[in-house]
Amino acid sequence: MDVAGAVLTGGTSRRMGRDKATLEIDGVAMARRVADALIAAGCAPVVAVGGDATRLGAIGIPVVDDDWPGEGPLGGIITALRHSERAAVVVAACDLPWLDAPTIERLVATAVARFGSIDILVNNAVVRHFAPVEQLTPAEWEQSLAVNLSAPFHLVRLVLPMMRARSFGRIVNLSSYYGVRGAENRIGYVTTKTALIGMTLAIALEAGDMDITCNAICPGPCRRRTSWGASDSSPPRRRSARTKRYGSISQAAGRPGASSRRRAWRA
Repeated sequence: MDVAGAVLTGGTSRRMGRDKATLEIDGVAMARRVADALIAAGCAPVVAVGGDATRLGAIGIPVVDDDWPGEGPLGGIITALRHSERAAVVVAACDLPWLDAPTIERLVATAVARFGSIDILVNNAVVRHFAPVEQLTPAEWEQSLAVNLSAPFHLVRLVLPMMRARSFGRIVNLSSYYGVRGAENRIGYVTTKTALIGMTLAIALEAGDMDITCNAICPGPCRRRTSWGASDSSPPRRRSARTKRYGSISQAAGRPGASSRRRAWRA
């Protein structure tokens, strides 16, 4: 079979990402698992597009530099096709689309084995499905609950005892402006981000008797190149955003209190 294989490891939201690519599950790096699956399917050669060449090379995966870094999966796909001499390329855009409790337990166990303990937890994993309520599939709804809400719960459930044992911990949950105000055509995202705020409040109250804090950050839409294109100076109308304007990356990373839109709940 004259087919090559490519694993997207460049780091955008739909790719495996530089760090996740070499994250080990049951002792095997994620990128290695995907590469082996492509090889088993008859693909050869198999390369990684983008990512950390040193770390990926150490697990036996050659790396091709991403010709369009930051341009999403399409840039990685074009790069894979451009650099392959085969008649066709099978591209694997990989992530952890379903985070169940056993998988999360293995992730935490791996982190503890490597670092000894977990003092700071940032719950940032998310999936988003854009559709009216009646068009959202049951599978998409269940995935939203699993990744956006159940995964943070299981991580806190596993990590909080370590924090209590050390009388210190910091938990940061990435909610959203839409978790406060809502939006149309994203029922799973809005529901889970709203529930994450409630979870944050409950954890903050339960852990407030020692130096353990739990905060929810609720960012809104930010002006960035991939929001509307590299050369367009004016963003398109955003019918679902109640802010009526874009924020900026500098505001999000600026001094505390720089943006009145940010909210935090703290023990």
